[in-house]
Amino acid sequence: MAHADRPHEQDLEDQLDWAANAEACAVGYIRTLAGAIERGDAEPGVDPSAWEDTMAAVQWAMMEHVHGRARWPSPITLEDVERMRRVHVLGSAALSGGERSPS
Repeated sequence: MAHADRPHEQDLEDQLDWAANAEACAVGYIRTLAGAIERGDAEPGVDPSAWEDTMAAVQWAMMEHVHGRARWPSPITLEDVERMRRVHVLGSAALSGGERSPS
């Protein structure tokens, strides 16, 4: 392997690690928020700024995959990105005290 190839490969590996961490955080926040909504908790258990940052990061990483600039283990489509955007919007509304869907 040429020395010049290694930094690029390391960048790709770092990018995949970063995307995986963002995904793991998003999954945790989604589960926490969904559980709080289902239970009718007054406190959702997710910091609104952490939600916004994490969801934006995941959507960005997903779009990088869709456009071929990042590689994830499983395929991601524009429809997946749109579903994540809707989850982001619904979660943001719930965290801001907006109307929640009935259980």
